[in-house]
Amino acid sequence: MDTAGQFEYVRCNLCGADAPEPFAEGTDRLLKRGERFTLVRCSRCGLVYLNPRPALADLARHYPPEYVAYKKIAAEQVGIMGRGTGRYARLKNRIKQSILERYYGYPAADTRGGLPRWRVRLFLGVFRRMYYRTVPWVAGGRVLDVGCGNAAYLAWLKQLGWQVQGVEIDPGCVRYAREVFGIDVFAGRLRDAGFADESFDCITLWHSLEHCEDPSGILAECRRILKKGGLLVICVPNVGSWEAALFKQRSLLCDLPRHFYDFSGRTLSRLLEKNALSLRHIRYLEDVPIIDWTLNGWLAEKNIPLRLPAGMWRSPLLRPLYALMERLRTANVMICYARR
Repeated sequence: MDTAGQFEYVRCNLCGADAPEPFAEGTDRLLKRGERFTLVRCSRCGLVYLNPRPALADLARHYPPEYVAYKKIAAEQVGIMGRGTGRYARLKNRIKQSILERYYGYPAADTRGGLPRWRVRLFLGVFRRMYYRTVPWVAGGRVLDVGCGNAAYLAWLKQLGWQVQGVEIDPGCVRYAREVFGIDVFAGRLRDAGFADESFDCITLWHSLEHCEDPSGILAECRRILKKGGLLVICVPNVGSWEAALFKQRSLLCDLPRHFYDFSGRTLSRLLEKNALSLRHIRYLEDVPIIDWTLNGWLAEKNIPLRLPAGMWRSPLLRPLYALMERLRTANVMICYARR
């Protein structure tokens, strides 16, 4: 158990109340340490958060170098376009480029023009999940990724024509982004970056808001540096999902103690409203690797000599089930789109 002074008690970040109710308790399943951590739910507004939580001065030890967001990706692996030269590979790339043009407004990369919309729609379902991080095109647009990790996402947007910047606390990732991708990444926290008012056309937070000590403060800062009408994209685990309801602290969705907050569609919407950001849409998505990690981890914890192959979750037979979860808003991931 950690010694006194390495934990801190906090109030609800959404409503400010000090009225926590027990939600779940568990250990760090990633690093397999013995410390126990407690998730609580605010009895006033329903926000789920870690309380007490590791003090910021002690946080680095919970993020080892092998942490998944820090995994380095080679420059040639960035992007969704295949690198094959055969006829089929070229056709797939043309379909992908047509999706970028038809559905996201990106400029044409082929003098022959994109495929007709009806033909693109035939393949949209097949390639749709490749595009869940795609943001609509803005000519000459500037995008900021907060908590950019290895910066591979920014490298892809750079390929697509965006002016990119990142914010990341891990010095190894910052150095990698600069040396390998040539991307300007601020080493530290968003509040210390000192960006000018209305600097960006788009700001993204891919699985980073749940790690922040002050989500409301992050959103307030995002609003300040986002241009009027600019787009804010937030991707977080869905604590209102079937997986969180069934497994709670055993799910990767909670990832104790790295996730300080766990949002539902309702609490995330209220947090945006609190910071004068206009919610446009929440998309629910079933993230297959999360299911695989959670279930196989649970089987190992119960000493059940069975491991479920990752490939089974990608079976076409399960797609209708995933679609139903997404429609019922019980999928394990939420992507929120808001504007200033």
